[in-house]
Amino acid sequence: MRLTILGSGTLFPVKNRSNPGYLLDIGNETVLLDGGSGTLRQIARANRSIWEISRVFYSHFHIDHTNELIPLLFAYKYSIPDSSKSPEIIIHAHQDFSNCYNKLTELYEDWILNENHPYSFQKIEVGSTNFKKYKLIAYPTLHTPQSIIYRFEDEEGKTFVYTGDTDYCKELIEASIDTDLLLIECSFPDTIDVKGHMIPKKISKLLREVKPRQIILTHIYPMNDDGTLLERINCPSGIKISIAEDLQVIEI
Repeated sequence: MRLTILGSGTLFPVKNRSNPGYLLDIGNETVLLDGGSGTLRQIARANRSIWEISRVFYSHFHIDHTNELIPLLFAYKYSIPDSSKSPEIIIHAHQDFSNCYNKLTELYEDWILNENHPYSFQKIEVGSTNFKKYKLIAYPTLHTPQSIIYRFEDEEGKTFVYTGDTDYCKELIEASIDTDLLLIECSFPDTIDVKGHMIPKKISKLLREVKPRQIILTHIYPMNDDGTLLERINCPSGIKISIAEDLQVIEI
């Protein structure tokens, strides 16, 4: 597996962190995890192509995680495909996203309807889903009623967990145990404990519980991005910890 950080930031417009978005190369697929404003440009900056993407997985419906859906479909219709084009794009999310998906596709109609390169929505159920060369386990989490944590397992036994936005909860612990790479939000400092989000002391508590081999912190708000974030986390020895940076590539 290989992870490319497209955006490690939040809705706040800052120079060094784009809205959340990640490419995961797994099995014989490239999937997009979330995609807020600027995701398409970040894909280009990473020397990747939108035509590589076969699936999009949304962790929840907030604008900073989903805003690039219509630009993505618009780009598929009017740009020239390259040799890496997947025959179809499948959009995955909680079943409640179907309402949003139907309204958006109805609103933009001919601007995004694409007979040559179709797209569709498929809901994600809590539990395991087997794809051709990997397994996905979906967990509900404490953020919005539709929020999902994704745990990917490839044929070699490597595991990757993307939490999306989440608070500390039993599902987060269950999803994160014994994983090779945990990509987790750490939005705010301990002095700003916002419900539905992680802060350094919650990260420290989680690490004592689940002990991933590697953890990368993402979804960093400016007030938590002062250069001291790692110092404010009590990380057990043997765990590699770092802060996500836009356009970073990690082999799992």
